Amino acid sequence: MSEPPSSRSIYRVPTGTLAHRNYLCPALHGERQQRAPSRMLKSATTQAQGNLAYERGLLPSIAHIVPPPPRLQKPPFGGP
Repeated sequence: MSEPPSSRSIYRVPTGTLAHRNYLCPALHGERQQRAPSRMLKSATTQAQGNLAYERGLLPSIAHIVPPPPRLQKPPFGGP
């Protein structure tokens, strides 16, 4: 079941684009400095504002550099 939004829940919903929330928002500055790679932060501060790739999260896939998960020798639940 869902409930209609209350004024309190609406107030707490994040606003702004992904670029703002992820790279520019002052409220998240400390978290970014702690967790984000410095190279990414440097490029984002000059490129994120108004850039649709940053604003919509449409960045290139890294699937080609992520190794596949290891194959199991035996099925996990005693299958054939």
